[in-house]
Amino acid sequence: MNNSLKIFFALCVFFIISPFTLVAADTKLCFTQFSIGTSAVVYGDEIVKAQNELIKQKGNPFRFVFSTDVSLGLMLDPQVRILTGGTLATDFCFHGDYYANRLDYGFFTGVRIYTGLAGLVAGVDYVCGRRSDYLMLPDDSGAKTFRTSWGNGFRFIAEYDFSNGQADYGLAPIVTMSWRRMPRGGYYDHNYSVCFKIGL
Repeated sequence: MNNSLKIFFALCVFFIISPFTLVAADTKLCFTQFSIGTSAVVYGDEIVKAQNELIKQKGNPFRFVFSTDVSLGLMLDPQVRILTGGTLATDFCFHGDYYANRLDYGFFTGVRIYTGLAGLVAGVDYVCGRRSDYLMLPDDSGAKTFRTSWGNGFRFIAEYDFSNGQADYGLAPIVTMSWRRMPRGGYYDHNYSVCFKIGL
């Protein structure tokens, strides 16, 4: 494991443990969030684009793009919150026996700033992740699996919290838009997401 990965996991552990040490003092310091939505993925690798084209050439493929994340947060201030958690984005493209299915997953730690403009929230995450591809392409002798190396990227976030950060207990609907830029070893993948988030 390289040093940057060790540092990232150490930060995640710190932010996961820290809220529990403060629960006894004030339970309102901790919160969890879960999101579900969809993404538009722009791949930087020409090989990946060519693989998707091979599926499309067989007909009109079915494509399913889904994104989700779950996080644990610590409220440092009513306007400043730190989160850590995991994220997953799927890109399933298949037609008949052929498919190019991709899972993009990672772990993140970041900050959310309540701007004071109604429920508008700005955020940035440091993300450590990779992508796994599951392929069955025309003219291939069998199914193949490919995994990228782990990479360190960033996610930039704009949210609208309908409770303006007040509903730390019960359901608190949040609409999230994000751009995640992930290195894949010589190129970058770009993931643009729109999600509906629930805070608990």
